[in-house]
Amino acid sequence: DSQLLYSSFVENIPAGVFRKDYLGRYIFVNSIFCRNKGLAKEEILGKTATELAHYLRDKEAFSESKYHQSFFVSDEHHRMIMNTGKPMIVEEAYPQSDGSVEYLHVTKTPVYSGAGEIIGTQGIQFDITNLKQAEQELVKSNQRNAMLISNLPGFVYRCAFDHNWTMEYLSEGCKTITGYAPDDFINNKRLAFNDIIHPDYREAIFEKWEDQLHDKRVFKEEYPIITANSEIKWVWEQGRG
Repeated sequence: DSQLLYSSFVENIPAGVFRKDYLGRYIFVNSIFCRNKGLAKEEILGKTATELAHYLRDKEAFSESKYHQSFFVSDEHHRMIMNTGKPMIVEEAYPQSDGSVEYLHVTKTPVYSGAGEIIGTQGIQFDITNLKQAEQELVKSNQRNAMLISNLPGFVYRCAFDHNWTMEYLSEGCKTITGYAPDDFINNKRLAFNDIIHPDYREAIFEKWEDQLHDKRVFKEEYPIITANSEIKWVWEQGRG
């Protein structure tokens, strides 16, 4: 039976599935949706998202400090889809009883009658909590790395292998050593990094690094640069391709 097959598929799909009637009341939810909300199916059906939020608060499913705006936003999304007929893709965050936050990627679409009228909304939600946590950890890691780099007695860079040494990234220590702001060199905005290498060393350095990069060796070199105030300054550099 096709209806039985469809019901089995929706019930067992690894995502929350819901449908709302014209007034925004839940008329269908699968088991994953119930698990996401931490409620039984009978506690959800017949309620709007806002009513569900009040219900959760009243039964002390979470404290007032975790009374999250996403519940109210969900009802607003329902009204917008009913009025415009346009689907929506959103991220929603829901606080959990243990103090953590669950993040869901939700696609919401209108439901049409046989006559072509919008009679409700439906949606499918995927748990992206692990992805969001990974993104947050990456941001923290980048912040730690940026702090570490900013405290180095020198500067860190990433550049293209061309005769200009076209810079893609330079840390702030660049200004202390060269007298130029990092942004001056990015994509050769004001000048190329090769412009500040002493002319007597430019070609020799390029040829040496060309050989070492070709062999995938770490390169080390000392050479003079001309700073922003025309001072000759010797620098030591180490890197790899």
